[in-house]
Amino acid sequence: MRVRNLGAHHQKFVILRHRDDSTRDVAYVGGIDICHSRRDDARHTGDPQALQIAAAYGPTPAWHDVQAALRGPVVHDVETTFGERWEDSTPLTLNPGRTLSSFLQGEDQEPRPLGEQWPPPGPVSGGTAAVQVVRTYPAILPKGYDFAPDGERSIALANSKAVARARRLIYVEDQYLWRPKSASTLPMC
Repeated sequence: MRVRNLGAHHQKFVILRHRDDSTRDVAYVGGIDICHSRRDDARHTGDPQALQIAAAYGPTPAWHDVQAALRGPVVHDVETTFGERWEDSTPLTLNPGRTLSSFLQGEDQEPRPLGEQWPPPGPVSGGTAAVQVVRTYPAILPKGYDFAPDGERSIALANSKAVARARRLIYVEDQYLWRPKSASTLPMC
């Protein structure tokens, strides 16, 4: 919800916080849909509870996607991203058909407050990676998100910065690669 008409909310993460032991805090982030038909393993035999899709993919389509477990202060950043979306005052939808459908299905339209966010976990002992949370949000009219009223394109900015600083090889695995409209005649590599 809270997306442009014909848009999608495609953030997928799970956050586990432990009040008495923040060393156990973890955030799982990535592209894996957490639903029937998307579960798979290293053998890629597909989900035994697959939903029916095009016959060309077979009865249990294989899926290849990435999910990462994050520990340390970044868990707080992922949790903040969730809280921003959850508590945003933007209407869940401006689509009258979706509003009616939600009403008829008895969907809860008023999220309960999340409560106080706990402090970030400390750095991971022996950790060597720096992690940054980046996102893409569109500008939604007539009222944008409270936390990103003009939208946000930090994924595009991070990718541009990485490409500009690369010396030999760039490997990017991303569902969406964005480019400015003015570059629409340039090939995507």
